[in-house]
Amino acid sequence: MREQSVERAGESALQDRSHKVALVALAAVLALDGADRTALGALAPALMAEFNIGDAAIGLLASAFAIVGAVAIVPIGILTDRARRITILVVCIAVWCVAMGAAAAAWSFALLFAARVTLGVLTAAGGPPVTSIVGDLFPADVRSRVLGWVKSGELVGAGAGFLVAGVVVWLTSWRGVFAA
Repeated sequence: MREQSVERAGESALQDRSHKVALVALAAVLALDGADRTALGALAPALMAEFNIGDAAIGLLASAFAIVGAVAIVPIGILTDRARRITILVVCIAVWCVAMGAAAAAWSFALLFAARVTLGVLTAAGGPPVTSIVGDLFPADVRSRVLGWVKSGELVGAGAGFLVAGVVVWLTSWRGVFAA
C-alpha cells in the first residue's frame, strides 16, 4: 500500500505544471552549459584569424575551460549542500551573462582566455544544484527518469551549440556567438 502511494506521488509530480516548468528550466540551464562547451569548435577559425593564434591556443582555451570547471565542481557541490540551490543557479546565470559579454568584447587573447576560464567555473556550477533540485522536487520513484530528461538537455545543448555557433559566426562574427 505504501509503495502505491509513493508511485502515485511520483506520477503526480510528473503531471504537476510547476514541476514540468522546473524540469524544462533545469534542462535549459544544462543545455546552455553544453552549448557553451561546444561552441568554441565552430569559433576556432575566426578566433585564430582575429587574434593571430594557432591550434595550440585554441586547445588551451578549451582545456582551461574544462580543467577549471572540473576543479570548481567539487567546491560548488559543497556550497550546494550548504546554500540555497536556486540562489546559486541565479547568481551563476547572472555572472555567466556578464562573462559572455566580456568574451564578446575581448580585444586580446588574454581577455578571452580569462572570460573562458570564468565561464568554465560557471558552467560547472550548474551540475550540483540542478541535480540537488531534482532530488528536492521529485520523489525517488521518478527521480532517475526526471534526471535523465534534465541531463538530456546538456547533450541537446552540446549538439546544438556547435551548429548554432557556426550559423551565428557565419551571419555575424565570433563576437555575436558570445553576445547572443
